[in-house]
Amino acid sequence: EKGVNLNINNKEEIVYFKLGLTVGDNLGLHSILVLTESFAANFRCRFCKMNKCDSMLAKEDENLLRNSDNYIDDINRNDITGIKELCIWHELTDFHLTTNYCVALCTMFLKVCNYDICLILQNLIFDLNLFSLTTLNSGINCFNYTKLEKIKLTSTNNYRRFKKQNSYVSK
Repeated sequence: EKGVNLNINNKEEIVYFKLGLTVGDNLGLHSILVLTESFAANFRCRFCKMNKCDSMLAKEDENLLRNSDNYIDDINRNDITGIKELCIWHELTDFHLTTNYCVALCTMFLKVCNYDICLILQNLIFDLNLFSLTTLNSGINCFNYTKLEKIKLTSTNNYRRFKKQNSYVSK
């Protein structure tokens, strides 16, 4: 509606801006979009209305996806659906949090990779017996790590790390 007046090459130009996407980590986005900031809450997802018990399903239920209509219904239900109050960003033209499909890729990537690599290594070491934990630790120790990396990654903690991150490890 209102633009910013800029002088470009001695010519007055009006530049208009439009918000296309808000990006950030999950907690930051939940905070600025006025959603629940507790990921232990019953309705913790900004994309859907699935409760935390059902959120472990492997398949998406399209009927539970948030949209601008059920968003208003949820506002009127007083925070039991994970929406704390009306989002001020909706005052901007063509923006609605239910169509802001931005995920924290780095966070998701790091968490998924950490989980997956434990399962893969568990299978290779304990199930298929392709190599031992000692061999893995020897390989890790051959890398030229910085002092900080050496502190974070000690070979004596690998088995404990497997057990902590992966309850399937029983050996």
